[in-house]
Amino acid sequence: MAAEFALDHMYHWIYILAIIVSFLMAWGIGANDVANSFGTSVGSGAITMKQAVVIAWVFEFCGAFFMGGRVADTMKGGIVDPKIFLIPDGKFDKAGAALLMWGMFIAIAVAAVWIVLATFYGMPISTTHSIIGSFIGFSMVAKGANSVFWYKEDPTSDLKVGGFAAIVVSWVLTPLIAGMASVVLFTFTKIVILRPQNSERRTLIAMPIYYGLTAFIITFFIVYKGSARLKLSDIGNGKATWIAIVVAVGVASLAALIGIPLAKRRLANLEDRKQHKAEQKARDRALIAQVAGGGAKECDEEKGEQGCKAPASRVEEDGAGPLMTTWQRVKAWYLLVESKTISHDLEFTEHTLDLHSRAEMFDERSEELFSFLQVLTACAAAFAHGSNDTANAIGPLSAVQNIYQGDAVKFDAKKGKLTLPKLEVESWQLAMGGFALGLGFAVWGWRMVRNLGGAVTKMTPSRGFTAELCAAMTVVVASRFGMPISTTQTLVGATIGVGASDDWRNVDWWLFGQFVISWVVTILFAGFGTAAVFSFTVFSPSVQV
Repeated sequence: MAAEFALDHMYHWIYILAIIVSFLMAWGIGANDVANSFGTSVGSGAITMKQAVVIAWVFEFCGAFFMGGRVADTMKGGIVDPKIFLIPDGKFDKAGAALLMWGMFIAIAVAAVWIVLATFYGMPISTTHSIIGSFIGFSMVAKGANSVFWYKEDPTSDLKVGGFAAIVVSWVLTPLIAGMASVVLFTFTKIVILRPQNSERRTLIAMPIYYGLTAFIITFFIVYKGSARLKLSDIGNGKATWIAIVVAVGVASLAALIGIPLAKRRLANLEDRKQHKAEQKARDRALIAQVAGGGAKECDEEKGEQGCKAPASRVEEDGAGPLMTTWQRVKAWYLLVESKTISHDLEFTEHTLDLHSRAEMFDERSEELFSFLQVLTACAAAFAHGSNDTANAIGPLSAVQNIYQGDAVKFDAKKGKLTLPKLEVESWQLAMGGFALGLGFAVWGWRMVRNLGGAVTKMTPSRGFTAELCAAMTVVVASRFGMPISTTQTLVGATIGVGASDDWRNVDWWLFGQFVISWVVTILFAGFGTAAVFSFTVFSPSVQV
């Protein structure tokens, strides 16, 4: 801690509140952003919501811990230069530091509120754009419109575009690239693999190739991005490519030797597993109905309520109704809570079901094989998301902490002047963020899964795999060329592309239009909301008592 740059203890309460709202924002990111990554996997039936929650908790945290930065910029996105607050004239400005700390807190709070609201209404938004919009809002109020980089040349990008203009470009560029890629890949998959009579055999042959392609993309992303923890920071493009090729060949070989025999064994008892799953679901629903006062019933899902009957094992005493052990009651209450959160049914409207009826359907056994591939892409999506977007909640908190403790500014003896170093992100902050991500996804993730998992277009394992793989490819390519990117918008574009590859009428364009509007509103709400709260709290008249 640099005592000469530290703020007074009177600001300690801001730091405490920043921890709370950062947890809320991470919770919202889990419910919105993480759920976006798993929408196609759950919607297609490749994995259940419970399995998705476990995968998300594990791989999101691993991505944040191993690939996420242990250091962060004071203000993410390069939209606002924190020097105008901390060292405007080359000298430390204590009042400016306090103003920046307060502005950062307001930014986190407003961004968190917007993310939670958007999630409640099922709108997939960019959490990165939420926090950047908040930065723009309070910076304009505090330092004027010229404090924001609306447009600047970025030499690190092949587009040579930076600042706010890069965000506007990303609204069009990322969905378009991902959508075009998914149209091409899914059209190829349909013609070569899924439509022929021997589609099951063709899918088995293609599995190692697709496994290898997925492994190549994931490995190249990890190595190219360069984790300091894994000592990958100084590896060049050529070496990264060769490492990715070697890993891809290894994964493809394992898929051929081990994966295909396991897949054949899974197909052998496909019908038995489907029946067992349906029976287990009926038993769970009966237990929930019993504890909720609906009576213990076992139901045939195909016959609906008319197929319900009292269970054979029911025990009654003096006509008082079914008896339940303590364990059964505990399990029933857990299942009741789970049915409203983790295992919430993806209920669709008649309009959506009509949309689904237009989609081309393929052999069930071939689709089951694609569910293997989709599990891998789901894990990859969670890992990549954890490495990138956890910092949206934790980065601003780290900035508040470092400003308060005086570590946001240091004297560089070599340059002979004050500079802004990279900020240290503490392990407990990453742990808190990882826990909140998983909790948010577990509680409210179904809201987003419902939209990207079927509301906007029909989703099956082959479609879900294509969307996730093309979204991952787009992220890697965009990162390689320094292009602006939003993982949420990329996945939405890939999902739309998969649906449109069958027929443009297979896509709910009205819902997609709402998505696009929400991307624009994200910047506006976060910006104006933060500006309003910041103005009210900083510039309101005060009376000395």
